[in-house]
Amino acid sequence: MEVAPAETERAAVAERLLTSSLRTSYDPTVEIDWDAPHAPGGYWLPPHRSSLYGTSLWEQLSQEQRVELTKHEVASAASAAYTIANRLVHPDVYAAVGIPPAVGRATARANPHWRATLRWSAARVHANLADVGLVAGPGRLLWARAGLI
Repeated sequence: MEVAPAETERAAVAERLLTSSLRTSYDPTVEIDWDAPHAPGGYWLPPHRSSLYGTSLWEQLSQEQRVELTKHEVASAASAAYTIANRLVHPDVYAAVGIPPAVGRATARANPHWRATLRWSAARVHANLADVGLVAGPGRLLWARAGLI
C-alpha cells in the first residue's frame, strides 16, 4: 500500500521536531542538583547575563544588590516561562534593589549586554523553529527586525 504524500510530509516534520528537540532539550530535573544549597553571596545567573550588567547603574549597586538583582531576574524569567510569556524582565526586579522600574527598564533596553542576552536566549528558540522549517521568508525577517537573530 502506498503512503499518501501528506502522511509522508507529516512524518518528516515529526521526525525533524523530535531530532531538534533531543538536540536542544534541557531537563532541569536531571541537570540541576536540587538538593545542593545555594552558595551564600553567589550570583543566581552569570553577572554578564543580568539586564544591568556593564551599565552605570550596575556599577552603583553593591555586591549584595547585584546578587539580589540576579536572584529576582531568575525568578522573573522562571515566572515568565511558567506562564508561557516571553523572557522579559518584570519591572519589580528593579524595585527590589531600590531602582525605579522605569529607570531600570530604560537602562536595560539600552544595554548592549542585555540585548545580547535576549539574542542568546532567542537563538535557541529560533534554531528549533528553523530546523523544522517554521521560520523562513517573512517570519525570519520579523525575528531579524526585532533584533533577536
